[in-house]
Amino acid sequence: MMRLTASRIAMRRGDSDGGEFLDEIEALMGTEEDGRHICDVACLIAERAWLGLDDKDSAQARMDEALALPLNPMLKEEFLDWQRRIDPARLPGGLSGLHDPYRASMAGDWAAAAAHWLQSGDPYREALALAEGDADAVARALPILDRLGAARVREAVLGRARDRGLSIDAPTKPRATTLANPAGLTKRQMQVLDLLGEGLSNAAIADRLFVSAKTVDHHVSAILGKLEVASRGEAAALARKEGWV
Repeated sequence: MMRLTASRIAMRRGDSDGGEFLDEIEALMGTEEDGRHICDVACLIAERAWLGLDDKDSAQARMDEALALPLNPMLKEEFLDWQRRIDPARLPGGLSGLHDPYRASMAGDWAAAAAHWLQSGDPYREALALAEGDADAVARALPILDRLGAARVREAVLGRARDRGLSIDAPTKPRATTLANPAGLTKRQMQVLDLLGEGLSNAAIADRLFVSAKTVDHHVSAILGKLEVASRGEAAALARKEGWV
């Protein structure tokens, strides 16, 4: 999972094409690989194709493995959303039971999808939903991507909008110091991430930063979401690996 997250961040920021760990990820995937992991890898491949880093036809051949998995659609809905962007004609019929933002996306309601992602605190997916909207929506997506440091995604969103004939009043790109902030973490979240690396509990972090433990809880949840990791330990390990702390 850490390899997938590092690849996604590098790819979205434009630091690399995000494929540096792909061979290693695939080598670790055996014939009995968990279906969710297969879907996670398929999401990476689909996103690479959407960004123009992979040929769509060859990527689709790999994505077909995830499409064929006998899983409840709710367990692979993120992949299905990427499949919708790459080739909606390949989506299976009769999709039901999806979570609200994915159901809105499948219905073509980008505004509702963006609102759901905003409510759930997922700025990257909110920006992707806005990017499918009108010129005003695309203009709203760009500063979100800027805050996340997703420079390559920003250019892809602008290019696709212009291909649709939209005239976008693009805001000025952020300074290099802003783009250097991994995954759009705030200054306070970077402080919390650094203290996570020291192995401190939330209570200890709260004491160190002179804030409430509840505030630290919120910061930790935001960090895990932005870095797309499942635990405090994974967040700290990723930060050390990438040299962020």
